[in-house]
Amino acid sequence: MKIGHYLLGMIIGSILCGCATNPWKEFYNDEGLVVTKDPHIQVRIEETSNLRDRVAYYLSQGYVVIGSSHFESEWVPRSKALKVAQQNGATLVVVGHQPTGTRQHNYTLAIPQTHTIYHQGQINSYTNTNSHTDVYARGNIYGSRSGSAWFNANANVNTNTDTYTNTSYQGTSTYQTMQFVNGSYQTAIFEQLAVFMVPKEKIEQGEEIYE
Repeated sequence: MKIGHYLLGMIIGSILCGCATNPWKEFYNDEGLVVTKDPHIQVRIEETSNLRDRVAYYLSQGYVVIGSSHFESEWVPRSKALKVAQQNGATLVVVGHQPTGTRQHNYTLAIPQTHTIYHQGQINSYTNTNSHTDVYARGNIYGSRSGSAWFNANANVNTNTDTYTNTSYQGTSTYQTMQFVNGSYQTAIFEQLAVFMVPKEKIEQGEEIYE
């Protein structure tokens, strides 16, 4: 397969909506080659403004393509492409990007607002107390002359008391409301492509090797 046809097929691939956890992995297209993986090898990643020429150069140096990833979204860290390379045995990742526009994001912030109320006043209270007492007395009266006399006495005592109390007070109380603020911001959108490669000697088997 010619490199031009290969890149054309990659360009007309799926477009990312921007919500995948790792778009490099989500849109990875495996070429079906069995790669001898070395977990200790260091993967090299190269960012280029001319992806076609750089891939062609590495093909001429004995590399083969084992997979690719293509999507359109906000900028995705190249470290995530590195993880995909490690998972698939690639030793070289050639990455390119092209700005395609911007995306607007709208948001609403809920900001708590604290309000304080100052208050003062006077509390008036009135209490009425009513009591009733019965008094009974019996005795013997002695005079200066000889003789005495017995007596009985009864008395009713009623007590009525009114009490008025005035108490002043002052203090504060608080309550909260929510203020909603609407805003927006824009992020840049890029078409992002990566080609995952290995030296030809690391290929165990496969239907086709791209040259």
